[in-house]
Amino acid sequence: MSHFPRQLLGAVEARALQIQLDISFATVFHPRKPPVTLQSIVFEHASLLFNLASLYSQLGSQADRSNAEGIKRAVSHYQVGFSIAYLLSDYLIIDKLSAGTLSYLNNAILPKIVYPPDDDEIPLDLSPAFVQGLESLMLAQAQECSWQLAKISKYMFV
Repeated sequence: MSHFPRQLLGAVEARALQIQLDISFATVFHPRKPPVTLQSIVFEHASLLFNLASLYSQLGSQADRSNAEGIKRAVSHYQVGFSIAYLLSDYLIIDKLSAGTLSYLNNAILPKIVYPPDDDEIPLDLSPAFVQGLESLMLAQAQECSWQLAKISKYMFV
């Protein structure tokens, strides 16, 4: 079963250009803009990773931080979104410790997306600088949770 996503991705990549599949991505931070549409499986890959990182950020934000277990859960969600892309490691064919979801998106996927020369509407959400900012934000959220855990545990700061 673990090889199925890899095989599926290979089959889709091989046929993507032949079937002229339109992939749309609606920007999160500019909801009134129309979705950007490309015929690119790499664009779909980038959209998937962005949405996965967003999901884990949301899960981390919704965790109950009034107790140690809730804070640990929040840190775990932020770390998955930022540091460890273990859920997609077989799908993405990356080492489990080599990159986080956002780091992988920024360094390996975004440079491969080719926008048409006449396309002025490159989504801000998928720009390298913006994704790097989101990486920093998610790391800061995880660090804040660690501070909250230390505070609740009455850890003595030196």
